[in-house]
Amino acid sequence: MNDRIDKILAKYFSGEATENELQELELWLAESEENDKYFLEMTALYQNISPKPASNFNADKAFSEFKKHVSSDEKVHQIKTRNRLNIRYWAAASVVLLITISALFLLNRNNEMILIAADNQVKELSFTESIEIALNQNSSIEYQKKNLNEVVLKGEAKFNINSEENQDFTVYAGKTIIKDIGTIFTVSANQEDDYIKVEVFEGEVLFYTEENAGISIKENESGIYYELSNTFELIVPNIEAGIKSDIPLDIVFNSQSLKDVVAILQGIFDVAITIENKSLENMLLTANFNYNESLDLILNVIAETLSVRVINNGDGYGITK
Repeated sequence: MNDRIDKILAKYFSGEATENELQELELWLAESEENDKYFLEMTALYQNISPKPASNFNADKAFSEFKKHVSSDEKVHQIKTRNRLNIRYWAAASVVLLITISALFLLNRNNEMILIAADNQVKELSFTESIEIALNQNSSIEYQKKNLNEVVLKGEAKFNINSEENQDFTVYAGKTIIKDIGTIFTVSANQEDDYIKVEVFEGEVLFYTEENAGISIKENESGIYYELSNTFELIVPNIEAGIKSDIPLDIVFNSQSLKDVVAILQGIFDVAITIENKSLENMLLTANFNYNESLDLILNVIAETLSVRVINNGDGYGITK
């Protein structure tokens, strides 16, 4: 390309091209597809190298002058190049678009999202001076660069929060929100599961969604959220035994699907329970069990209530028709 055209392009991008220069640019663009391509490349290049495009480039003025020239030019070459006009209008407009995108990028660069993932091993992070995070295998957290008090979790992680230094740390897991009140807790939010589980080792957390006020979980307690029914279950320790137990004081099912019921029992008794027929998953159960009831008794009651069969296969239980 010749220096003359480059000079005209520079003036065009700055919005200072004269009528004669716009006409010359029009003729040059009409000569070949190569010139059209060069014009588009220079448009993008100008945007990329300009340190302050919004202040140096008067896009409205440039486009106005170019449009004015095209609409008033009655020469024969205009007929030959009519099909090219849309390309050049888009090229001019693209400068405005690029500048807008650049400005938005500069304004939001500090809000960019950071992703930290653990692949095949646990990853321990000193997230901040008051927050430590241990990501389990195949888990990840995502957060805004300028906001270290909110993270989005996929998978499982343990959070250790210094309550004296941080009073407002929030974990988003699926539909749920876990708001820390100074504590150590774990969150399990695996995509293949239909529930999210929070276990608190010290302190207290609030566990809720935007539609459900949820529950408060304190030291040695656990909470489970069931996505299908949008309900929460609180699991508390067996205080009389003096040790932590996975058996709640009461196990209450209130019109909950068999799928949710199974998830609750698996969390409480730490045993595999499989629903062999998917058609059974949405059957509803209403029942109340005392904390010291055995799993076998509970499953027998469920079988009788729902007219299903429970099979003990040695490694766990299966529920079938």
